[in-house]
Amino acid sequence: MKQEIAERWVQALRSGKYKQGRGVLKQDESFCCLGVLCDITKDELELEWIPDPDSDSLDGGLLVLPLSVMDYAGLSARNPAVGVKTLSDMNDAGVKFNRIAKLIEKHWEEL
Repeated sequence: MKQEIAERWVQALRSGKYKQGRGVLKQDESFCCLGVLCDITKDELELEWIPDPDSDSLDGGLLVLPLSVMDYAGLSARNPAVGVKTLSDMNDAGVKFNRIAKLIEKHWEEL
């Protein structure tokens, strides 16, 4: 993963600006940890969230990162993992953004 984007992602996760959600990238004003990455990169990619009553999507991404965000961030997967657990699985299991941020900080080169 690109270090500069990893640092921005960690900062956004810790900012308190994002309410943590589960199951989808974004629903109303709640975000999965992957949805936060989408949100902080969408302007550079000239993308917009497409609202939906069940969940919002971005460039075709609903549950995992769209390819455009994955490529832009320099990630190797649409649902990056630390060890055997994906970040979205950790998020959906209730792991707080601060803990996920620590994992991204420690393992950004592997993502």
